[in-house]
Amino acid sequence: GRPVTKRHSRAERYAAARDTLQALPPMNIGANTDGSVDDPRHLGRGGGGYVATDYDGCEHEGKCAAGARCTSYRAELHALIKFCDDLLRGWDDDGQPFENMELLELGLAGECEARICLDSQSAIKALQAGPGRQRTVLGQQIWSALRISTVARLA
Repeated sequence: GRPVTKRHSRAERYAAARDTLQALPPMNIGANTDGSVDDPRHLGRGGGGYVATDYDGCEHEGKCAAGARCTSYRAELHALIKFCDDLLRGWDDDGQPFENMELLELGLAGECEARICLDSQSAIKALQAGPGRQRTVLGQQIWSALRISTVARLA
C-alpha cells in the first residue's frame, strides 16, 4: 500500500503501525524507547529511557541521563544504548537491570528477536544507514551495542 504520513488520521497511522508490527516475525523481547530534553528548541539537560516486555510477559525498564547540553535526538539514542546494554546484562526478578557485567549469562542468551520501537524519525533514518555509515559516536555505539547484544533486526 501507499506510505502513511502525518497527513493521515491518527486512526490510519495507528492501523498502519499495528499492521506492520503484526507482520514481523515473533519476538523474544519488545522495547519502546524515548528521550527528551527540558526545552526541545534549545540545548539543555536531557535523558531517556525504555520499557520492555520479554517473552514471559515480564516488564523491564531503564532510564539514563543524556547530558547537560543535549538534543532530543541524542536523548533518544542514549535511551536505545541503555536498552541494548541492559539487554546484554539481563534483569533481576524485580525487572531492574543488573549493575555489573559479571552477570551476562543471565541475559538473553544466543540470538533473539528484539523489537525496538522509537519515535524519532531522525534517529531511525540515521540508524537505517547501517553501521558503516554512522556520522556520530552515538550511532556507532548503538550499532556496536546491537551486535554485542545479538539483536538481529532493527525495526
